[in-house]
Amino acid sequence: INIVYEHRPHLVIDLYELEHSATFQPMLDTLSFVQALRNASTTDPVAKLSDKALNRLHNPPTAPLIIDSHGI
Repeated sequence: INIVYEHRPHLVIDLYELEHSATFQPMLDTLSFVQALRNASTTDPVAKLSDKALNRLHNPPTAPLIIDSHGI
């Protein structure tokens, strides 16, 4: 069997323009959050991330997380 997949070009979406044209409040909130994430930086002095926090971000745990609490 020879399966041929159609390759379509990726859409080019201007998030800034989309954010400013959206009128549905949950969509506005989501787009604002996405823009904030895109502009975020671990070296931002306002974030005041400790060396331990930065190390954790750069080297996340690799072991599976086990949660035994029923309250979570």
